[in-house]
Amino acid sequence: MARAHSTSTSVPGVPYALDASGAVAIPEDASPQEYYRCLACDEPVSPVRAHTRQIGRGKGRLRTVTVKAHFSHRKDSHCTATGESVLHLACKTWIRQSFDRHRGMSVQMTCQNCAEPSVFAHGLGPEDQAETEVRIGEYRADVAVTGESALPEFVVEVRFTHQVSECKALGLQVPWVEVQASPDLLLRMDQPLTLTALNTNLFFHQPCGCGNDASSYPQAQERRERRLAAEHQAWLEAQERQRQARHAAYLAQSQQHRLDAATRRQERETELARARRSREEREAALLRVRAHVEAFLDQHVPDVSRRLPMYVCVLTTCPGCGVMTVFFDSSGMNMVPTWSPVVMRRTPHHPWEAVCPACGWHGPAPKNGERIRFQAGDRRAAPASRFWWQEDH
Repeated sequence: MARAHSTSTSVPGVPYALDASGAVAIPEDASPQEYYRCLACDEPVSPVRAHTRQIGRGKGRLRTVTVKAHFSHRKDSHCTATGESVLHLACKTWIRQSFDRHRGMSVQMTCQNCAEPSVFAHGLGPEDQAETEVRIGEYRADVAVTGESALPEFVVEVRFTHQVSECKALGLQVPWVEVQASPDLLLRMDQPLTLTALNTNLFFHQPCGCGNDASSYPQAQERRERRLAAEHQAWLEAQERQRQARHAAYLAQSQQHRLDAATRRQERETELARARRSREEREAALLRVRAHVEAFLDQHVPDVSRRLPMYVCVLTTCPGCGVMTVFFDSSGMNMVPTWSPVVMRRTPHHPWEAVCPACGWHGPAPKNGERIRFQAGDRRAAPASRFWWQEDH
């Protein structure tokens, strides 16, 4: 027993035809008693309902075929039209018939610059007519609406396999729109014609709010790409200018930092040189003071280093006579223990007091002046002698 192994769908003949009135007919709604003719060859065709059948009987392998509704040519016909070519012809015919029936159309289109949708409505005047395959200069329009002067006023191009070339798009000076040939278009025969634009120059005649007035979608896309490229280039140039400005600011800041560092370094070197000179002057002054004090000590108390292991001398002006002289600071370290034996002697002055050898003024050692401390070994010890305060006055 033969078994069916597969199921397929077949569409012989043509999917659409013209009825006796010249309107596009679909096979599902066609009546066998009416007359129909082929859109491609104008030969009579007959409607065939959708059905299934089995083929391969007697060969041990059955195949079930589902046949869609269609129009069939006579057996002696030589028409070579395919379903796609007939669909193209049917769409053009239906658009022309819709113009005649509804006297207008609307086009849904999208701006290729700002992507905003819009609707363009076109109505036919009392004397306007729609025709197919109309010659416009060197081009042929699929459907054209002509006015009283028999000149095309509006064109509809039906895309089947190839889109409208850019030369034709720019060469057609009248408003035109390109739509896709599809069965869905023919299923809305009882409704006003509403087309979705695949390409159009309607923005040239009715510019978009964004300023798009291109003569075709590719031209609008090309302009948009150029604009975006120019904006991107401008952005890149702005970024480069900002980068250069930042780099220049960085270089200027670095230069200023180097100048500031050099200035600070120069100021520091100047300050160090000033401090060095001040220190040297101070040291020189101290050396002069020390030399003056040592000369004074050698003259008046040459053996003070023998008597005192540590003593402090003050070089200042005498409060009594105003002469620069040297005083012993009796409050210095190790002064009291060393002078204690001297204290027991009867002298006019207390040994812990500072005494001026010039005028005899005595009292506490002045606080102002240069103070120099001597230790044992700093100066060569002289033979023992008496201090001036040990002299009898």
